[in-house]
Amino acid sequence: MELDELLLDEEGTFSLSGFQEFTVSIRGLACSYQALGVTPPVSRSRGAPCGRTPRSGVALSCVGVQSTFLPRHQQLSERVRKRLYYGWDKDCSLDNLSSPVADIAVELLQKVAPSPIRRLQKKYVSHVSREACISPCSMMLALVYIERLRHRNPEYLQQISSSDLFLISMMVASKYLYDEGEEEEVFNDEWGAAGKVDVQTMNTLEMNFLSAIDWSLYTDPRELFEVLSWLEGRVAEKQGMWRGWFTYTDLCVLMEQSMWQHVLGQFYQQVVKILPEALHPGAG
Repeated sequence: MELDELLLDEEGTFSLSGFQEFTVSIRGLACSYQALGVTPPVSRSRGAPCGRTPRSGVALSCVGVQSTFLPRHQQLSERVRKRLYYGWDKDCSLDNLSSPVADIAVELLQKVAPSPIRRLQKKYVSHVSREACISPCSMMLALVYIERLRHRNPEYLQQISSSDLFLISMMVASKYLYDEGEEEEVFNDEWGAAGKVDVQTMNTLEMNFLSAIDWSLYTDPRELFEVLSWLEGRVAEKQGMWRGWFTYTDLCVLMEQSMWQHVLGQFYQQVVKILPEALHPGAG
C-alpha cells in the first residue's frame, strides 16, 4: 500500500515501529461481503450501535475487541486514545472521530474527490461520526478502500462528491467490521439519516462504491497498521504546527516517521559541526 501517496505530497514512507508486537488473527477478515451473505443494497442502516462489539473474526475495532484475536488490544486502544487525541479518560468513547482526525478526513477527501458538489466540511464529518458511531478503525479501513480506488478506479473519485465518499466509505467499512448479520447489523436507512440522504440514495451509493472497488474489501492487518501510523504522524504534525509547539507524545510519533527521522538527522549533523566552534570560539 503506497501511503506516501495517500495525502500525498511530502510524507514519504512510514514505518510500522511499535506495531510488530501485535499478533493479529485475520480469519474473519478473509470473509468478503458475499461470504457473509450480505447482499447490498438493503433497506437497513445503522453502523453498529454505540458500545458495539465487532464480529468475532475482526479484532481491529479498538473498542471492545476480543483478546482472542488481538491479545494486546488494550495497549492498542490506549495508543489510539493518546496519539489520535481522543483523551486520556478510559471512559471517553471511541465511537466517533476526534476533532484532529476529523480535520484529516476533511483535508484528505477534499483532495481525493475534488468535485465542488457537496464538498465535505468538518461540521458534516462530526455530525455523521457522532450519529453513526464511527470508530477509529472504521476510519482507517475506509482510508484503505479510498487508496485502492485511487489506483484502481480514479474516474469514480472524480465523479463522486467528497461528502458522499466519506459517508459511503465509512458505512462499508463499518459493515465489514461489525455486521455479522445477527446482533450487530448495519442498516442503510439509519446511515442515510445520519448523512441526511434517503435510503434509495444510500443503496445507490453502496452499489456504485462496491462496483468501483470491485468488491475488494479484504484487508491485511499490515495495511491498517500502516494507515494508523500515517494517521498518527499526520495528526502530530498538524497539531504541533497549529499550536507552535509539540507534546512529548507528538515528538515520539514523529520520530517514527522516516521523513522526520531524516530531517532531525540532518539537524543533528549540523549541530555537531557548529557546536565545537560555538563552545570554543577562536580555537585552532
